Amino acid sequence: MTKKIIASLLALTMCASLAGCGNKSDKKDSSTSKASANTSAADTDAADEENTADSKADEGSTTVPVELNKDNIIISGISGDCEETPTSDELLAFAELTVKQYNAIQSNDKENIKQTLAFDKIIDPFCELAQNSDIDVTGLYLGDVDDDDMSLKEKEMITWGMMLSMCSDLDEADTDKADEYDALGDDLNKRLNFVNDNLDIDEFSGLFWNSGENFDPMGELNGDTIIVFELNGFERDGDDMFTNFDMVILNGNDMFRLFNVNAWYMDNTSGIMINHAERSDNRYADMTIDEIKQMVEEKGAQN
Repeated sequence: MTKKIIASLLALTMCASLAGCGNKSDKKDSSTSKASANTSAADTDAADEENTADSKADEGSTTVPVELNKDNIIISGISGDCEETPTSDELLAFAELTVKQYNAIQSNDKENIKQTLAFDKIIDPFCELAQNSDIDVTGLYLGDVDDDDMSLKEKEMITWGMMLSMCSDLDEADTDKADEYDALGDDLNKRLNFVNDNLDIDEFSGLFWNSGENFDPMGELNGDTIIVFELNGFERDGDDMFTNFDMVILNGNDMFRLFNVNAWYMDNTSGIMINHAERSDNRYADMTIDEIKQMVEEKGAQN
C-alpha cells in the first residue's frame, strides 16, 4: 500500500466528509509493499477546546483528541483465515477510525456516526453482488454471512447491505416517505439509497448499540496508549482491504474492549462498524509496552 493511500485512510478520521478524501494511488504488489506514511498527529488546533466527551451532548460533538502511536500496536492473534496481515500504518489507520466511531457513538455525534459507517459507498457493490451472485443476499440474515464459499469482501458488503436493509422500516406516521419508498418498487439500489438518505441515526444507534449505553467516555488517547488487535479475518484486493477484528485499548487505568469490528477500505474511503464495547479496569496499567508484548508472545507460544 502506498503513502497516498495510507494518508487518505488516516485523513478519514478528521475529514468533514468521507467522500472525496485522498487520491487514488497506483496499485502496488501487496506482498512487497512497505508503507512508510507520515502518521504524525493531525492539526492540534482543536486541542484547546474543552473535552466534552464525559457527557452525551444532544447536538453530538466528538472532541476527544486522538494521537496514537503505531509502535504501541500489538497483534495478539491472527486467524487462519488471514493469508497476510495489515501493515502497522494500516492498523494505526483502522485503530484511529475505530476510536472516531466509538467517540461518535458515545457522544451521539450523528454526523460522524454516519460518516464512519459510509453506507453510501457500499450500496453499488452490494447491489452488484445481489444481481450477479447465486446467493440471495436480499434474503440473508446477518448471522448467515459466514458462509465458507464467500470472500471476506462479499461478507463485508452483505453485512453492510443487510444493516442498511434492516433500517428500511420507516416511521408509519410519515406516510409521505413511506409512500415514496413503496413507489420505488423492487429497485434495490434506489431503495437502499432512499433508506440511507433518510436514515435516522438515533434509531440506528438504538437498534445496534442500545443508544451507546455501553460506550463509556474514553478520554484523551495519546502516544502512550496501547492498542491490541486480534485479527479474525483480513483480505486484500489490490488497494482495497476488508477485515474483522477485536480491539483492546489500554489507556491509563481504563481498558476498552471492542468486539467484532467490521471494517473495509475501498476507493479511498473506509467504513467501520463496532458491534459491541465494554470498559473495565486496566489490569496491565503497571506494565510497559515491551512487557505486554512479551506476555502476548508467550501466551501465543503456549497455544
